[in-house]
Amino acid sequence: MNPKIVVRAAALAFVVSALAVAAIEFGGRSDRVVGEGRGSPAARLSSDRFEAELARCRDLGEAGARDAACLDVWGESRRHFLGSK
Repeated sequence: MNPKIVVRAAALAFVVSALAVAAIEFGGRSDRVVGEGRGSPAARLSSDRFEAELARCRDLGEAGARDAACLDVWGESRRHFLGSK
């Protein structure tokens, strides 16, 4: 068999399999809603307050280390970031 044909067939098989994997990966996400964003409006509002509190604590600087609310919000931020419960 001609080596050029074998190489072309292998390349075509690779491209077809890559497309099939991509179609399966992206096609199987029907449970997600387009435009879902950061969740429900209530969660978004809560998230906005959380971000505002983080910004307030950031602006406090060293005084934030003595602020109980800042310690709580930083702990929650760490739990969210690290994925622990």
